[in-house]
Amino acid sequence: MNKTIRVSQPKASVISDKEAIVLNEITRMFSVGNQQLLVLRCVNLTLNKGQIIGLVGPSGAGKSTLLHIAGLLEQPTSGRVIVNGRNCSGLSDGELTSIRKNTIGFVYQFHHLLPAFSARENVMIPQMIAGYSKHKARKQADKLLDMVGLSSRANHRPARLSGGEQQRVAIVRSIANLPRVLIADEPTGNLDQQTAYQVFNQLLQIVKSTGLSALIATHNMDLAIQMDRIIECRDGLLVEQKPST
Repeated sequence: MNKTIRVSQPKASVISDKEAIVLNEITRMFSVGNQQLLVLRCVNLTLNKGQIIGLVGPSGAGKSTLLHIAGLLEQPTSGRVIVNGRNCSGLSDGELTSIRKNTIGFVYQFHHLLPAFSARENVMIPQMIAGYSKHKARKQADKLLDMVGLSSRANHRPARLSGGEQQRVAIVRSIANLPRVLIADEPTGNLDQQTAYQVFNQLLQIVKSTGLSALIATHNMDLAIQMDRIIECRDGLLVEQKPST
């Protein structure tokens, strides 16, 4: 049995260098016809540097919304998002894009690889967009693909890769620009159980070996318990799962 406790973080007026992302009093509402749908209710969450948080909860509980806000893809209705010590409230789209490009890596349930390009090229492209030379991007891509056992598949296009291989390419692509935070939304949700465990274990190894902070949404509690903390989205609130003593 687990006992639960409402997540309650201190106000974000004082931010230490230990914190990768701070969500402070975040509320998110959506308009549905003439009604207002409250998805997140003044939630607080701190992701420390080097920490891995598992985000769990049923579909529709607000996990993806929380991830989008933490990753600066979506603005909260109210509250503050602080990334690497910087208050991101009120920043322009260009400033938010710059922070995402330099600080945050994303992995989704579907790999979203570019079908016309090889595995290596898919990992190189975001680096070249960020200003890396072709030579440096290729070297980094080969290093990362080797980390997940895909050196021999580097020249293959996505259609010639298995589902697990495609997702491993997506994972290393997400960290190719050396972000400080990884945000993953059901990264193994489209994989069979055995492949999901293999891919997830590789993801955790990469996060730990590179010192990344990670916020990972999953429906699989067997995967979630391998993380440093488990936070449940429940009725628009965040509830931390604490092992019973």
